[in-house]
Amino acid sequence: MRALVENRLLRAGIAFVFAGVLVFEMLTIRQDLKDQDKQLTFNLSTIAWKVSEAIYEAQRAERALDAFARGSMAHDDVTLSIDLFWSRLSVLQATSVRQDTKLMRRVREADGYLLTAESEIYNADLFSIEQARELSVDIAAIGTDLRLIWIEEFLVNRTALFELSNLGTQVSSNRLDVALALFALGLTIYLATELYFSVKSQKREAVLRKAALAASDAKTTFLANLSHELRTPLNGVLGMAQALQDTELSDNQKDMVETIDRSGDFLLATLNDLIDISRVENGQLEIAPVDCDLHYVLRRSVETFKESAKEKGLSFETNFHKNLP
Repeated sequence: MRALVENRLLRAGIAFVFAGVLVFEMLTIRQDLKDQDKQLTFNLSTIAWKVSEAIYEAQRAERALDAFARGSMAHDDVTLSIDLFWSRLSVLQATSVRQDTKLMRRVREADGYLLTAESEIYNADLFSIEQARELSVDIAAIGTDLRLIWIEEFLVNRTALFELSNLGTQVSSNRLDVALALFALGLTIYLATELYFSVKSQKREAVLRKAALAASDAKTTFLANLSHELRTPLNGVLGMAQALQDTELSDNQKDMVETIDRSGDFLLATLNDLIDISRVENGQLEIAPVDCDLHYVLRRSVETFKESAKEKGLSFETNFHKNLP
């Protein structure tokens, strides 16, 4: 959890993976919807063909019954026409559609009617001309009802037309809505999280910046105090060296006293540099140009380390170019 809080790249990676999964899911759903639309078109075409076939066979059965009533068609031919019509109704009932639509209810009613009259229809001795005429009227009514229901419920009412297919497109549409909602929710959570951690990070940076400034101020104060504390004994050493120069000294002693004085001056300059560092950090340093004798500075620098070089058996000499200012 701490890594998630402190690592912005990790949070971005998690958000990227989450968004990628949702985008993949949405693309999958869109493809499913396209496939279902194709299947929907095919199913609707199939249903339309089955309805038209049932209507056509109803008309043929009606004409066959009328011909039987006139005595121009045999009983076997009539039953054959009725069988074809009945088979078309069975095909419609076997279609994978919603069974609570007006069309399917009328198909089941017609199937039940034919089932009730089956014993009379297929018995040549019992099937009379009056029964043929009555059955012709009923089958004509079934065909008419199927045609009117198809026109009214499915060619005019587009909602019923799509409900008839029962393909589950609503489920895929709901999945797409859920995926979009999750994507929006995830994006909102990510932005809110980034805003929260950004504010928290700014506060932490402000605390660290304040602590760093306090540490810098403490260091500056320490260096300034240290330089002042060192200047006091150093001034005593330099004062004693100058007083010693006023006494009777041999040439060798004079050289040593001068070395002490020069080294003290260098140390004093170093302490002044420490004070300058504190001034730089406080923005109080003022640069002032001064005259400089380069020959004098170099000679004093060499003389400071000359004794140390001599103790080590080294020769430390300085030669100045004639054009050196």
